[in-house]
Amino acid sequence: MKKISDFSISRLRNAAHYEFLSTIIAAAKVCKAVAGKLKAVFDTLVSEFTKEDALLVQTSESPKTAELQAGDAERDRIHSALKSASKGMLQSAEASVRAAAEAVQRCLKMHKVQLNAQYSTETGQIDNLLQDLLPADKGGNGAESNVSEAIATLGLSELVNRMKAANDRVRNAVAQRDAELSGRVMGALAKQRVESDKAYNNFVISVNGTGIMDGYGDGLGEFIDYTNQVIARYKRQQLGVPGTDADNEADKDDGNEGEGTNPNPGAGENPGENPGQGGTDNPGNNPGGGNGGSTGGNNPGGSTGGGEIYHPDEDDEDEGI
Repeated sequence: MKKISDFSISRLRNAAHYEFLSTIIAAAKVCKAVAGKLKAVFDTLVSEFTKEDALLVQTSESPKTAELQAGDAERDRIHSALKSASKGMLQSAEASVRAAAEAVQRCLKMHKVQLNAQYSTETGQIDNLLQDLLPADKGGNGAESNVSEAIATLGLSELVNRMKAANDRVRNAVAQRDAELSGRVMGALAKQRVESDKAYNNFVISVNGTGIMDGYGDGLGEFIDYTNQVIARYKRQQLGVPGTDADNEADKDDGNEGEGTNPNPGAGENPGENPGQGGTDNPGNNPGGGNGGSTGGNNPGGSTGGGEIYHPDEDDEDEGI
């Protein structure tokens, strides 16, 4: 028995949420089964998604958006550079340098900063890390876990200072942007995402029920398989959920989270447009805070989705990710 896997899309950041729905909707449009018995519930999903698309575009109007994205990308690059530099020094001929590098590596592994987390979540994680990287006179905690001396031994103090500056830059930009958009777009987008989620969940229930009752003809089985591939990819790339070996193999050559391996499920010998084409939400080392807008392939909403602008600090319930 085939079924679309459980996936709590409410946990996705705004641009990833947009891209996911855009991809699924585009694939569903070329499925004969959806155009038939599932048309009404599918039309509702498209309608709610179109409203979300319009609100997402409005969030890009904040002048703090570019500053926020730039600061986020910079702190991610610095974190990666710090990790790489200290790892390289593990091969030093000097014992003191190797010991310092080991201390820094242990510290980074202990903190496990998620570079694809929501802006405010990542800011807090980096704040905690910096308390162990900075000396006491610059905000360090002075605890036993503090590795500021090891940082100095490795000559990485400037890199740590730059990380702090970038993190502060993101914090300030988020606060200023939220103040600008408060009560206007942010709340409306959050509410509309709830409606989009309801429409998606109802669509999934209908697809699964139709498959059980009427079978998987007219491309329904292929559509379910394709949707599950997309879900598996988003769980790995956006939520950090490990995938199966088969999933990883299917995703080996995939550099765009919105690009499917089966661009036209159920369309026989006439492959249509790729439903996954569109802007990526995974530039550089930060899958969540990318630059630029999410254009979304075959956008049913008729306009381009904005970049990763508003990040509601949703509760991370363990509800069927």
